[in-house]
Amino acid sequence: MLLSSLALFLSNCDGEDGIDGIDATIDGTDGVNGTNGEDGEDGLGFDDLLQYGNIDITLQGTAIDDTPFTDQSSFKFTSIGSIQETSSVYHYEGDEELDEDPYTSFNVIRYVSSPAFIVSNALYFDLTVTNPEGGSPDYDIDMYLEGHVVYTTATKYFSFNEGYESDENMANLDISAYNFDEETGMLTMSFSFNVAPDDNNTNNDLAVSVDINVQVFERIETPETAIPL
Repeated sequence: MLLSSLALFLSNCDGEDGIDGIDATIDGTDGVNGTNGEDGEDGLGFDDLLQYGNIDITLQGTAIDDTPFTDQSSFKFTSIGSIQETSSVYHYEGDEELDEDPYTSFNVIRYVSSPAFIVSNALYFDLTVTNPEGGSPDYDIDMYLEGHVVYTTATKYFSFNEGYESDENMANLDISAYNFDEETGMLTMSFSFNVAPDDNNTNNDLAVSVDINVQVFERIETPETAIPL
């Protein structure tokens, strides 16, 4: 009887709350990273900007601050709806009476990134091949770099805004692998040249090599339609 009363008394007595424990000082182990999501699809019209081929260019020299550099860039974007300016070819059959030789001329523009309202980082390339079907054709090259950025270090860069012409400032011009397929419109060509310090904005010797693989289009001449008064 006494033991039962004691047990009942103890069960009805609540003890005081204990002191809070010390906060943990060591973080728990991080969980495992989740699975990467799938890549998104290219934007509308992205493939159209790339479909007409590219021009690869290598620039090697020393910047004006005496930092050596080698820049390799692929100009592979074109603007949609302006084929006449960016991917065109023109044939001239020549005129014996005027003593004019036949020639084929190409006009190509490509961009490093998608062209926007402000045109920059562009390569303009014009080529005229005189006597293209003859045994010793003559090549006239005119190219221009517009706003092309070259990084010399992680925090420094400069840009090219200058042109090079085969009959002006392209020294040691070496042309190889020229081919134009009229059936497909594919123009392939490789060439290299040097530019003297006075003819480029690095103020040092510049070596340039170019590989072209682009598709061009010939315009069909149509008769003019009279505008009714």
